Amino acid sequence: FSREGAVKFILYTATPLVITMCLTHWKVVEFETATESVSNLTFFITTITSFLTGLFVIHGFLNQLPKVGMRRYAIYRLLVGVAFLAHYFWR
Repeated sequence: FSREGAVKFILYTATPLVITMCLTHWKVVEFETATESVSNLTFFITTITSFLTGLFVIHGFLNQLPKVGMRRYAIYRLLVGVAFLAHYFWR
């Protein structure tokens, strides 16, 4: 067991799960914007772009993890969580 192995497992298994969920439910959602209907091509281009961007970010995070450690990431996640809770309760 290693932290890096656990992070790789979680991040690399989450990406296909999100894509599978997206493709399973894509017909259920109505793709409407304020001005026009969004085409299927736009939906798939957006999904593929999100997937590739996610892989790029995961790769960068995994390269940074041995050098920096998890402490900065944990502090970042806590601060973002507190900010979201503060926004939710005090809006």
